[in-house]
Amino acid sequence: MSRSLANTSNLPFNVYVSGPTYIYPPDAHTPLQPVRLIPFNYLKNGVLELNPDFYFTVMQNTNNYFPGDNNTTPVRLLGGHNMVTNIGTNLSAYITSIYNNKFNTAGGVQSVSVYSPGVVTKVQILDYNALGALSADVNTSTSDKQIGDSSHPPETHYINGDDTNNYNTTYVFESPLTLVINFGNGSSRYYTFKTGISR
Repeated sequence: MSRSLANTSNLPFNVYVSGPTYIYPPDAHTPLQPVRLIPFNYLKNGVLELNPDFYFTVMQNTNNYFPGDNNTTPVRLLGGHNMVTNIGTNLSAYITSIYNNKFNTAGGVQSVSVYSPGVVTKVQILDYNALGALSADVNTSTSDKQIGDSSHPPETHYINGDDTNNYNTTYVFESPLTLVINFGNGSSRYYTFKTGISR
């Protein structure tokens, strides 16, 4: 008897999301600078916190980039619908550093707080390369590619992580979160975290 997707247990629910992201430094496997989902952590009592890895800290301290949302990242939805009503000290410091750098004539950032609450859900970033099926040049003169072929069967299930990076888990936004940034001269600006999710 065939089973539908709806009643198949333990079926991975994989989708694509579009951020928020940050620029990740190149390494031996990724010579370009790909974008990575920002490493968030949801704490108790409605608090969203930043859980920065080493590269995030280096890139942010060097460039003070705004978060991006111009990438599609494959993820596994782990679930949960968590209302964000406050932000943690790391996330507040991240936003403060950006706005002090970009708007340094506004008297300095005095406070960062939630203007409009958002909803986040937990996801795990998937790594298709972990299947061992990398694209390769078959004919360099025509740039013919073989995608999905490898010399051995897949050894993992899209997962490429460990305890040090929480197995590449983070949170994305089912509903936008808007922050208000107040400056010493009395002016304010607003920043909205958002995510596009393919369903």
